[in-house]
Amino acid sequence: MEHQPELFRQLPIKLAASVVETLPYFDAYVLLQSRSSSDRTAILNGMKPLERIRLLDESSGASWQAMMDSLERIGPVDAVPIVPAIAPAVEAIIEACQMEKSFRTPEGGTVQVIARTDLRLEPGLIIAMLGPSGLFFVCFRA
Repeated sequence: MEHQPELFRQLPIKLAASVVETLPYFDAYVLLQSRSSSDRTAILNGMKPLERIRLLDESSGASWQAMMDSLERIGPVDAVPIVPAIAPAVEAIIEACQMEKSFRTPEGGTVQVIARTDLRLEPGLIIAMLGPSGLFFVCFRA
């Protein structure tokens, strides 16, 4: 739609960040380019860190570089925190401590399929376990 950039320019930064998080890369990029450099930086800073990473990962080299160049003039985009914020304690639905699983082979040996690990499944979490080869092993959803 030809009026989208005009409407997007009128959105408050916080709302614009929420909108960009939901759009496919190309649409988000076009709309971001309709805003000033300082607005683009503020919008990217207002996005959820994982959504910001997704947007930047999906961009091509040239478009990513153009966006970064325009942001660098006014300062860097806030870094994604390496350590997540501490969430309030939630009661686990399933909790297993030091679980491990191995099987005996016909020759009498042992094959370990799950190394000793702790598992805590909380409401709203999805946990997948992968084997050493990278193959999907099991998935839990609370």
